[in-house]
Amino acid sequence: MRRDDRAARGRPAPEPLARFEAVVDFESSERVRRSLGHVRRLLATIHELHKLGYQGVRISPGRSPSGAHWRCAVAAAPNFRRDGWSLVSDSCAVHYSSADGPRFFGWDDAPGKRPSHLARMFVERFPRLASDSIGMDYPYAGWFAAALGAVEHGRLPVFYADYKLNLSGLDMPPPPPGRWPPAR
Repeated sequence: MRRDDRAARGRPAPEPLARFEAVVDFESSERVRRSLGHVRRLLATIHELHKLGYQGVRISPGRSPSGAHWRCAVAAAPNFRRDGWSLVSDSCAVHYSSADGPRFFGWDDAPGKRPSHLARMFVERFPRLASDSIGMDYPYAGWFAAALGAVEHGRLPVFYADYKLNLSGLDMPPPPPGRWPPAR
């Protein structure tokens, strides 16, 4: 049910906590096109990790204070609050900014690598985060697959910013909070 349908029926529409921003004029700007490609590759890497059984790997993406760059913290599910997207501790996360281009997590050897290779590099270079993420979390992995689809169509997930987010029209539900460790 759409948010405006709820309001029309007299029920208050819940305020979403997350938003997917359309990338404005991304076809006309080479810089923005490249940046979107890097974001797609990063999120495809997270998807590869999920397929390998590391479904506890989660993201907390947002905008830089200027709004010019997309940022993404990646951490294990135990490091996320009940809302499903905000971190308990930033020190347990690894970070990416679109300002870094194809150098994910500061890796100089990342440019040109496929997401499947980047996923193996992630497990090797962040063994604690990877081991804390082993397990199946189908609700989150399903939400993430839908989020990846939105990115492939030019929409970036944004859960936080230093400015008020416009939540009209482009919203997607926030990620499910999930249980961790997952039920066996």
